[in-house]
Amino acid sequence: MTSSGIRVLLVVPTSRHGYFDARRKHSIAWYAKRALTVSRMLSSDGGVDVFHYGHKEGVDETAVLRTELKPDGVDEWVLDWAVLPNADRGLLGDLVPKNPLEGFFGVTDNYHYRRPLKACEEVCRWTESLPGDKLVIFWLDWSGGCEELVRAIARLDRPDIFWQFFGHQKDLSYDFWRKDGLKQGQLLPNVRARDSLSWNRRSITRGFRKWRG
Repeated sequence: MTSSGIRVLLVVPTSRHGYFDARRKHSIAWYAKRALTVSRMLSSDGGVDVFHYGHKEGVDETAVLRTELKPDGVDEWVLDWAVLPNADRGLLGDLVPKNPLEGFFGVTDNYHYRRPLKACEEVCRWTESLPGDKLVIFWLDWSGGCEELVRAIARLDRPDIFWQFFGHQKDLSYDFWRKDGLKQGQLLPNVRARDSLSWNRRSITRGFRKWRG
C-alpha cells in the first residue's frame, strides 16, 4: 500500500490558543503526529507538508505558512511550529524568545478565525508542479467559507489532489456538507468530510477507493 508517488499534506488553523498545547488531544502537534502515520502508510519517505493558516499581525487577509515535518524531526518541529512560547506569559509577563511560528504570525493575545480558501489556493499553487497524487487532510474550525472552498476546488479541477476535510460538527457546517452527498464524495469524487475531530490512518483514507483495503 506504500507508494513513493503519494504526498501527504496537513492543513491546520491557528485561531485558538488551545491548538498549540502540544500535550493535548486535538492539538496541532497531535494531528501532525497522526498525519505522519498516514504518510508512513502511503509514502516511502513518510514526511508531511504542514500548512498553517490564520491571522497574522498587521495583515488583513488569511496568512498561510508551509513547513515540512520529517519522521526523524518531530520534537524539533513541534517546538518550532506547534507551540506558542509566549502564550502563557500573563498580562504583565515579559516576552521570551519567539519560535519561528511566532516569528511569522506574530505574538498576540487576539486570535481570529480566517477563511480557509487561501490555504486551499496555496496548496494547489505549491503542488502544481509536483508529480503523483496528494492527500490533503484539512482541519476546518469555522463554518464560514465552506461553500467558497468547495466551489474553488471544483473550479481548480485538480484530479491529483484528494481532499479530506474534518472538524467538529458545528465548525464544519454539517448541513452544508450533507447537500448532494458532498461529504461522501457523490458531488466531487475527490472530496470527503468527517464531522469529527478524531481520526486515524484508516478512517482518513478509506473514503477514497484507491486507498481502501
